[in-house]
Amino acid sequence: MNRCSGCGFLALRKGTEFGPLIEAPKYFREKGDFANVGDLHAIPRCFVMQWDLQKDYDETTAGMTGKASKVKDVIERERDCTNVFVQWRQGFTPKEHAEMQDGRLLLDSQIRREDEDRKWRAQMAKEDRQWRESQEEKAESRHNEQMSAMRGMHKREMLVMGGAVTLAIFVITIIGAAIQAGWFPKWFGVFH
Repeated sequence: MNRCSGCGFLALRKGTEFGPLIEAPKYFREKGDFANVGDLHAIPRCFVMQWDLQKDYDETTAGMTGKASKVKDVIERERDCTNVFVQWRQGFTPKEHAEMQDGRLLLDSQIRREDEDRKWRAQMAKEDRQWRESQEEKAESRHNEQMSAMRGMHKREMLVMGGAVTLAIFVITIIGAAIQAGWFPKWFGVFH
């Protein structure tokens, strides 16, 4: 809960009831007394119109005898306005307080956006890394399947070639043995 007396949006009108809104001075905030506030219209105003302080002032009559006590009662009430309350800084107008608050809100929004962007980038990097790893696993799996198929093919080729070479060596050895034994010329009549 907050009090208007400590809010930077507590304002008074300069001159008349329709004059420009300006900062409520410290003396007014502490005492509710408008005797020392110069040519200011002493009914407090909420710069952001969160509360109708004129209406609260008009309704605050029970047991109060002076304007100062009425004003003090109005600006010292506990109010639920945490979404717009800004701590009063002496020397700054309500408009400047609003600009400071807007600047803080903009900065907070920017920080949130940067945090969300950072989280999004981290998530995208994580998903990209997972996708790359899955692609590498798939490529390795395909490579292993191809190597396994090639090994099987090479094994068959080695068996066929090994069998053919062994058979050729066997045939050549038989022919060589036949020639050496002298059987070959008898069969073909080529060698004497």
